[in-house]
Amino acid sequence: MTLKELREQYLKHKQDDFKGISLEQQCKMYHKIKDLLTQQIVRPNCCLAAQHYPSIVFRLNDYYDTENSDGHWHITLIEPSWDFVFGKDYSGWSDEKPDVKFCPYCGKPLPKMVRTKPGPDQKICKITDGGYYCDTCGERCDNCICDLAESVFVPEENLND
Repeated sequence: MTLKELREQYLKHKQDDFKGISLEQQCKMYHKIKDLLTQQIVRPNCCLAAQHYPSIVFRLNDYYDTENSDGHWHITLIEPSWDFVFGKDYSGWSDEKPDVKFCPYCGKPLPKMVRTKPGPDQKICKITDGGYYCDTCGERCDNCICDLAESVFVPEENLND
């Protein structure tokens, strides 16, 4: 079952207050959607290690105007030693983290990412209120099952193909 089909089925059940569906089935469906959404996280495709161990991912500037943000390569692993090394608190989302320019596994430069138009089946999460609610579906960000805003980005070299 595709993400679109699963999402439509879930929303249909939700509209009916999940009548005729057990809580266990509801949770399984919701978590399957979240698993499929996790696959939309943009990772470097330069080597297998970068795909399997995502220490670097492409992210938008979190929770603010995700429709117009350019995004950046982001370090997902927070090292306790960063406080000591950089002399600042790096535990959490911060724009002060070092710019990531190379894959930590193979050393290749990370591609420049370019925003494309969403596909006709894509329902893109749009957040403008600082990270509380999705403007597209109206759900709290933690419960949103829209496509990730980053899912419309592709490496620039793929546009020439």
